[in-house]
Amino acid sequence: MTTQLNNVTGIKLQGNNFNTETQLQLFVKSDNNNLTPDTLSRASLIYGKNGSGKSTIATAFNKIKGNDIQDIVTAELIDTGNNVISLNDDDKNNIFVFDETYILNQIRIEEDGLDTIVMLGDMVDIEKKLDDEEEKRKN
Repeated sequence: MTTQLNNVTGIKLQGNNFNTETQLQLFVKSDNNNLTPDTLSRASLIYGKNGSGKSTIATAFNKIKGNDIQDIVTAELIDTGNNVISLNDDDKNNIFVFDETYILNQIRIEEDGLDTIVMLGDMVDIEKKLDDEEEKRKN
């Protein structure tokens, strides 16, 4: 099965920090308009001041994955010509967003002096369940 993800070069979004529909070519190696396979990249680093829209971009990708995000009006992937790319479920399952929400849900750090413990993924869920059960027991 072929994937449409290979054709993705950017995102079109509107919502939160982006009052109007905005197209961002995120996966290009250079800032010129000559978008060819040689100028495309599969990774993008986004940085900026607080409130500049970084989290909004991450949230738009989560909406593209199929999550229900009310604050994002438009969230679509685009190609080099800014044409919208439709994804199937397999493609959507291959989009991973590492953002503040991911960190809050998947990583937990417990500090106790020098005995710091870092838990990832399923361990966080188990720890939350244990904490809930302990709270029920106390009550």
